[in-house]
Amino acid sequence: MRPSRTRRALAVSLLVALAAGGSVLAGPAQAAPSPSRSAYTTIQAEDHNRMAGVQLEPTQDPSGGGQNVGWAANGDWIAFDGVDFAAGGSSVTARVASAAGISGHVEIRLDAVSNAPVARIPVSSTGGWQSWVTRSAAMTTTTGVHTVYVRFSSAQAGDFVNLNWLSFTRAPAVPVRDAYRTIQAESFSAQQGVLTEPSGDTDGTPTLSYVAGGDWTRYDGVGFGTAGAGRLDVRVASGAAAGVSGAISVRLGSTTGREIARVTVAPTGGWQAWRTLSATVDGTTGTHDVYVRFESAQPADFTNLNWFTFVPRSTTPPTTPPPTTNPITGPALFDDFSYTSSSDARLAQRGWTVRTGGGGPGVGAPVWDRTKVTFPAIPGGQAMQLDASTNGSTARNTEVYHQRKFFEGTYAARVYFTDAPTYGPDGDQVNQTFFTITPLAYANDPQYGEIDFEYLSNGGWGQSGPAMFETTWETYQPDPWVAQNQHSVQARSFAGWHDLVMQVSGGRVTFFIDGTQVAQHGGANYPETPMSINFNHWFIELTGGSAERNYLMQADYVLHAKNQVLSPAQVNQAVAAYRSAGVAHTDTV
Repeated sequence: MRPSRTRRALAVSLLVALAAGGSVLAGPAQAAPSPSRSAYTTIQAEDHNRMAGVQLEPTQDPSGGGQNVGWAANGDWIAFDGVDFAAGGSSVTARVASAAGISGHVEIRLDAVSNAPVARIPVSSTGGWQSWVTRSAAMTTTTGVHTVYVRFSSAQAGDFVNLNWLSFTRAPAVPVRDAYRTIQAESFSAQQGVLTEPSGDTDGTPTLSYVAGGDWTRYDGVGFGTAGAGRLDVRVASGAAAGVSGAISVRLGSTTGREIARVTVAPTGGWQAWRTLSATVDGTTGTHDVYVRFESAQPADFTNLNWFTFVPRSTTPPTTPPPTTNPITGPALFDDFSYTSSSDARLAQRGWTVRTGGGGPGVGAPVWDRTKVTFPAIPGGQAMQLDASTNGSTARNTEVYHQRKFFEGTYAARVYFTDAPTYGPDGDQVNQTFFTITPLAYANDPQYGEIDFEYLSNGGWGQSGPAMFETTWETYQPDPWVAQNQHSVQARSFAGWHDLVMQVSGGRVTFFIDGTQVAQHGGANYPETPMSINFNHWFIELTGGSAERNYLMQADYVLHAKNQVLSPAQVNQAVAAYRSAGVAHTDTV
């Protein structure tokens, strides 16, 4: 039995007010308090600095917290000093419970408890004073350090809500360009002296043209991360006369800033005769405005520029090329993904299906959208790109798969994984996957089989952060869920390009990432029937709010050597042999 105040049904408003002063009464704002806690961690209600009208009680909330604030009625409040919003908070979330039979709001006020609200969280009966739910609302972007007042408001008298905790969400960061994705030259933020024209290059995008010494372009907010860039690749063409040459100087901060890379450009045989040139980068990290400065001792135009990109220091390939003798001695599939679009007729002719329609896996009433499968240019060729997007309620996923005719031997792909969306808020649990599968015909089908590389950039399946899963399957039952499988996991980021290899032979499946063995499975989970080769990109959970956002993964190539075990080094050798021979696709399986 709860002591003291009586609860009555009433409309509820939870007001969260921010005050720069330390006073708990309405009045002039005072100096901002010193920071003592981050706005972006869970703030337990019982940890308030001051209060009016409320009491504490033990909480039964399964989300945790020793006590909750209770007996909150209109005009009551609690205050938290020194809450640091840093560069900006944009929404508030509260954990509430109510047995009142009415509804209302919770509000946010700035500078003093009597100021106008800047956010309001609807609250109504949850079915009990310990029946907890999470409610959120948008908030006027707030920066700096403040005293946060949580004020409980209603048009009716009486207790109406319990509060266990609250938290705030950062405002979306200003987007930056990913240094390790292709940066189209025509996407400059500013320029001097250059023009653009249609391109005859493989990606079909416009290019910079009529480029001469003294011209420059600027690209704002290029993010190099913490690993550092090790190489610059530029896509150039030049029809300049004999003796006309120049250099592309890449600098930080200004046209005279620190030079991080320099590429010499000579005539390539024509203004649309495209070549990819490379240069070493000094390990640049952080986020910078990048200037591309064009230098030449001659006054004539000397180059066109289509795109440029950086390669992380950790994945910079050796300068000595691998041998080009192909170690594959039997039937094989190799595809370099040199297609024009997801509607390219050669995809179906070569056994590939771009998935459409609905159905699982995944949440958000998934739709498999073929338009989100593209084939952009990357340094050295093309890649197959699979995008996945969501607005928080519906999901548009992608999948491309081959025929069911592959069994024992070696499977390999070079895959580009990402840790953040290309635009929109981050936080969704996405699955970026390279796998083989025999579909499940019925629950516990013994002929079912599956071998997976699955990268979860935002966690999931018991992982709170980025993780790579390797899984082999015997079978499963969907309802109720019962799985017979074996998995291994590496709990770290795998953002960037990685070489994935699966050896399937002799009752063992052995997994390699970048030449290092990371797992070996076998026994009942070893496959028993022919499988298809698949790439897909889908959502496990949607947790990023209602703003539209998009994630991507890419595959540089796929390879299968039937009934032959290849080491990771032999896989690289085979790929180099196909490419040096000009083979973009072969399938003799």
